[in-house]
Amino acid sequence: MLGQIRSMPTKEGLRVRTSVGGRRVVGYASVFDSWATLARSETIVYREIIRPGAFRDALAERQNVVALFNHDVNQVLGRSSAGTLALREDAKGLHVEIDPPDTNLGRDVVHLVERGDLAGMSFAFRPRKGGSERRTRRVGDLTFVEDEVRAVDLFDVSVVTNPAYPDTTVALRSRGMVTQLEQARIRLARVYDQLDALEMKALDYQRRQRSRTSAGIGWRS
Repeated sequence: MLGQIRSMPTKEGLRVRTSVGGRRVVGYASVFDSWATLARSETIVYREIIRPGAFRDALAERQNVVALFNHDVNQVLGRSSAGTLALREDAKGLHVEIDPPDTNLGRDVVHLVERGDLAGMSFAFRPRKGGSERRTRRVGDLTFVEDEVRAVDLFDVSVVTNPAYPDTTVALRSRGMVTQLEQARIRLARVYDQLDALEMKALDYQRRQRSRTSAGIGWRS
């Protein structure tokens, strides 16, 4: 498991909060201690959990994280180094606060969050060295492949249209040039997601082959 993008829809629903000033998009890109099923076949379940403290080192190092719309590096909403993206880890998860630009994109995202059309947030990350552990266990006829993530490098957080998991929130609150390297990081994370899926298929194939062997079934040419 080298790099991932995780998308999560809201569980609590969207809301608008008002105060003096402009507008910010706020919510959680990751929620701790919640198992997410990433893929499933008839014989294998691949799932993942993010543990408290997973983002602590990345935030302490002030990694240059960008806020995007739908993980599109051409759709920038904010950046941590510019002060337009604020990230913090609390007891619940990774809290995100985006100061969207006064552009068509920024205004559209704000409006869509207000309407409830945007369902959640997503984050792109890579486990740090020694920051994740994979376990495999059997429950009846199913093999569970489980990744426990305890430390990550963070690439982006995104407001997304079609998220996949049920635990993060996005809200709208009123208040008083992406580099080629960063683009490559996002593409690489997507490739690693595909590699994880291929690995799961390989494990499934090996298990079925062992079952055939133990049952005395062989191939004939």
